[in-house]
Amino acid sequence: MKLRNTVTKLRLVWIITLIGIILLIKVFSANSQWVEALYSTKLYMAFAYFLRLIFGWLPFSLGDIFYILVIVWFLWKLWRFSAKLFRRQLNKRWFANAGYSMVITAMLVYIIFNIFWGINYNRKDLAQQLNLQLSKRDTADLITIEKLLVLKVNASKTALVNQNASYPTNKELFKRAFTCYQQAEKLYPFLS
Repeated sequence: MKLRNTVTKLRLVWIITLIGIILLIKVFSANSQWVEALYSTKLYMAFAYFLRLIFGWLPFSLGDIFYILVIVWFLWKLWRFSAKLFRRQLNKRWFANAGYSMVITAMLVYIIFNIFWGINYNRKDLAQQLNLQLSKRDTADLITIEKLLVLKVNASKTALVNQNASYPTNKELFKRAFTCYQQAEKLYPFLS
């Protein structure tokens, strides 16, 4: 019985600790100035650089592999639950353990997601950082912009065809985009 009380206390400590971390994330995220000054431009940049250094050579997203593993794990757990349900091996203790595991897993996923990316959703919005005066959107304005963009794309294609130039390769496009991004980053450091 003493071991059971120790396990229960340990579980309670885990839950309280994770709730405390979640509350810290919520309080921190509520202040977009803190997010911008401490997380987005410092902590996240260093963290993202470190991850790119380690996993940047992979031709796929490591996050996608993680999602696949989570789905496989979930299906495996569902299979085990179904088997236990079919064999009538479920009891109150099993449901208590499963409930605890689900709560801990949900809290850990929330914390990990926020640390790896989610806090960025609480940054100052781009319009505020660029000091843009926002006006109400008008459908006619959007249609005008769409037509303008189509005209520019078509003009670019016509220029390429008239010059007998080949389309740039994906590698060249990515290189140009990277150069443009670096130039924008110098003007607007918050874009990094």
